[in-house]
Amino acid sequence: MLTVRLGDHDLNSTNDQTAPVDVQVSDLVRHPDYAQNTYTNDIALLVLSEPVTWSRFVQPVCLPFGPLATETLEGSNAFIVGWGATKFGECKVQGPFCQAWLLGRRRKEDEM
Repeated sequence: MLTVRLGDHDLNSTNDQTAPVDVQVSDLVRHPDYAQNTYTNDIALLVLSEPVTWSRFVQPVCLPFGPLATETLEGSNAFIVGWGATKFGECKVQGPFCQAWLLGRRRKEDEM
């Protein structure tokens, strides 16, 4: 059973300003074209077993909508945060912030 931890801003410390919240995952929806051997389309949606209560430390990710959804931000500077494995069996804390350049969206046909 997978669990999502919300509101934990430093995995190396127990001195967060508020206690993190653990929520069970009821379903995992992988990208239909995910390739485990190359990590192509390495993204999934996690369906939580209960609604999340928003707080000062737990907020939704805001995705662009309306006219902004079609606006390109390619080449723009962005900041990201996250944790992840860089090698099998290794969990590396990233951050809290990393700088990245946004790439344009590509359709599958563009890569062929």
